[in-house]
Amino acid sequence: MKFINIQRGEWLLFFTFALIAIADAITIEISYVLSVSGFVSQVGIEQIPVMWLVDMVIILGMSGLYSLIVDRVPRLNLVLGLLLIMIGANVAFRFALVSGAPDWLTYAGLFLWTEQQYVIFPLAFWALANDTYSVAQSKRLFPLIIALGLIGRVVGSGYAGASAKIFAGYGLPASELLLTNVFVLLLTFIVLLWASRHFKVHRARQDKGKFNMREMLSTGWDFMTNVKAFKFLTIAMVCVGCLLAVIEFHFLRTSDAAFTEPGSFQAFYGYYRMGLTITTLIIQSMLTHKLLNWIGLKSMFTILPLTLLTGLCWMLLMPGIIGGAVGRFLARLVFDSVDRPSRQTLQGLIPEERRGRVSTFMGSYLYVMGNICGSTVLLLIILAVNQNWLETAMSSIIYLLFGLVVAGISVYATWMMRKVYDESMLDWRLARRRRHGATELMKKLDL
Repeated sequence: MKFINIQRGEWLLFFTFALIAIADAITIEISYVLSVSGFVSQVGIEQIPVMWLVDMVIILGMSGLYSLIVDRVPRLNLVLGLLLIMIGANVAFRFALVSGAPDWLTYAGLFLWTEQQYVIFPLAFWALANDTYSVAQSKRLFPLIIALGLIGRVVGSGYAGASAKIFAGYGLPASELLLTNVFVLLLTFIVLLWASRHFKVHRARQDKGKFNMREMLSTGWDFMTNVKAFKFLTIAMVCVGCLLAVIEFHFLRTSDAAFTEPGSFQAFYGYYRMGLTITTLIIQSMLTHKLLNWIGLKSMFTILPLTLLTGLCWMLLMPGIIGGAVGRFLARLVFDSVDRPSRQTLQGLIPEERRGRVSTFMGSYLYVMGNICGSTVLLLIILAVNQNWLETAMSSIIYLLFGLVVAGISVYATWMMRKVYDESMLDWRLARRRRHGATELMKKLDL
């Protein structure tokens, strides 16, 4: 018991929140594997950029809507309500799939819904967790809850991949996977509803002011464009969002061409995501912190652009599923295990009064802008192919070359960020961090 450091009286609280984290991870992975494999197999890879564009617009709207209601609804009621909505959504999509509704509508709808769950539910979950746990408890238990959530991702993706063959053996359609989601979410709802009677949720202090989307955007834009290091990071992050769309599309296109048997792409995609999650866990736990201490925070941001550049070169030199799978694996591995923790560390340097707005702008809007750019370019190239202006093979070369140019811009931007990083730490917008004295400032410069 000392190994996991859970004290007497904390087990019910820990079990409840661990179950929520695991359930969310399992259901998201199942829905992702089912929706992406179904859309690519039944609708076609050419429609993917359109779905991504719609997804980005919805994410922007839902993020704003969540910000409007998060401080007006009790945290517990918000999480319980979201769980009920998630249960209803899975029931509805399962019914739509078995009743013969159009594939483009059901699989696209399931993907878009899963994206919203991925973005919104963790915000509500961690808000409830912060209102329930003390600071001391959160330091001990949150890392363990996060780790269990990652294990849930492994279980969900592995189960979704294995189910392709298992369900086929029993003559069951892949849509029955959604019944697993319903069961897991319903169990989680019941446990949380019962357990909430035995622990206290501390109601968060309500913000009397109204949420102002324009203020959030203006504050984020001002910070990201006027602090020199953040200005170059803004350019790099938009480029990364664009590149991730290009790499993801190439991976799906080559995978679709390689796996033509019914259920084969679903199995491959599930196991692929499982392997990626396991590798990310290993890198994050064993290498990321050591790398941060070794090369410093300001150098960490050059790793992802260089990796994306390498992955795109690999895709060009190695056409087919091997190039697509390896290139995408490298990109997502470094993005999740190296770049994301680095951004979270950098956000800790932002003064508290601006941190929330700037972090939201960094974490959501910049990547969305890049994804919209990448999806638009892909859509234009697909339209050119459909008009017989381009051959399909040539179209792959064109968007990969486009990716190389964007990757070069990203590498340059992160290199420039590294050069101006120390100077930027003296910007008045980071003034609150300087109040602790010159010694602490120099420590932060040496990150």
